Amino acid sequence: MIFRRIFVFLIISFLLAAASFALPSRIISTMPSITETLFILGVGDKVVGVTTNCNYPKEAATKEKIGRVTVNVEKIFYLKPDLILMLEDAQLRDIEYLKSKKLPVVAIQANTVQGVFDSINQIGSLTGATKEAEKIVMQLNSRLHKIKESDKAKIAKSIFVMAGFKPLVSVGRSSFINDILAKAGGENVIISKVAYPQISFEELYRLNPDILIVPKGLFGGDQIKKEEKLRRLSAVQNDRILFVEDDLLFRPGPRVVDAIEIIAKFLSNEN
Repeated sequence: MIFRRIFVFLIISFLLAAASFALPSRIISTMPSITETLFILGVGDKVVGVTTNCNYPKEAATKEKIGRVTVNVEKIFYLKPDLILMLEDAQLRDIEYLKSKKLPVVAIQANTVQGVFDSINQIGSLTGATKEAEKIVMQLNSRLHKIKESDKAKIAKSIFVMAGFKPLVSVGRSSFINDILAKAGGENVIISKVAYPQISFEELYRLNPDILIVPKGLFGGDQIKKEEKLRRLSAVQNDRILFVEDDLLFRPGPRVVDAIEIIAKFLSNEN
């Protein structure tokens, strides 16, 4: 009888342990970068909710929408998620609120390029895609190493990233984009520790960066050269302007190395 009880206890303990380590099957992503990570890890079929900004890959568009910037709490409850992935720096208030409602929230940090790699591994671990995550991060690191090797002979160029025009907004030293510039072999001309500081045109004229990086969604083609406030910049006068897809530049996700490669290639041509 004693042995039977011990056997039953062990079986129950095993089942409870297995349940506690059950992989999530209903995942909600509240940021495009997280959505991209889930799909590249091969667990997109487990995703039940994304934001309206989650446009990559195209399969993400078929998922239920839980909001844009601010999440729809009622919709989240309706979807019955067993894992909600959120970006800590951008969504702290929503994270705290959802946690107060006892929802299964995990906050992801991605303040640097290495932070992006760590977030891929973290999401892989949470979703049972650990090996795939390790493989992806290894490939990204390999590409990053090649860029670093090719950067050794470069002279660093000062770069101004135009995150907004009216008002004029750039990226500061605490933004992960600052790390993108450094990894590409450039130097952010903005020294502010604010992630996205607003600056005056007078300050921009004083800084007079070597290169402008502009999201394609902000300006198109020669339109930027027609802006009177920008004509006096040497980068505009000498056509040292790089247009980058908004999503590549501003998303701390698995395509971050794509952005670094594009910028590094442009800088190579300018040396």
